[in-house]
Amino acid sequence: MPQYHLREDIPAVSYDADGKVKVFKLPVGAVVTVEIASQETGLVDGVWDGRTVSVFAQDLTTRGELVRKGAA
Repeated sequence: MPQYHLREDIPAVSYDADGKVKVFKLPVGAVVTVEIASQETGLVDGVWDGRTVSVFAQDLTTRGELVRKGAA
């Protein structure tokens, strides 16, 4: 699975234990491992710091650096 190392903060969404949406920023230096990419929505589901997050694919490619290739 591809991994991206962030050069800039990017917005992200996740769900807390109660199922509520949490919107926050992934910080510079974060590494996101892509699990599922949707061309229809432009969103990517991935793992950061042990939790599932959704981010825009464009944010990963423009504000991050691909550090490991792989198919999502």
